[in-house]
Amino acid sequence: MKISSSNQSGIALINISGPMDLGHLHKFDEVIQKYRDEGVHNYLINMKDVTAINSSGISKILNLHLRLENEEGSLALAELSPICSYVLELTQLIDVFKIYATQSEAMGQFS
Repeated sequence: MKISSSNQSGIALINISGPMDLGHLHKFDEVIQKYRDEGVHNYLINMKDVTAINSSGISKILNLHLRLENEEGSLALAELSPICSYVLELTQLIDVFKIYATQSEAMGQFS
């Protein structure tokens, strides 16, 4: 899994590519912790290049979502890859998250 990220006016923009599974999630944790240390409470995860996601990956995203809700923050997912859409639908979590077709549309929800 590769992750690139940036702070866009107080929004952590995170782009993930490759598999999002237990063997790679330490990278995700490191990026999230970096932004938490900076006091960021709004996150946008672009998932267009995610090639696989398992229960560990879903759990990380769900836990982040719940934590941010408790902190009055927000999580948005953008440009879901077909496998991400399939897994979120299969697990009936598709309606739990704020999901946007484009990254720019998702950025707009934070304003």
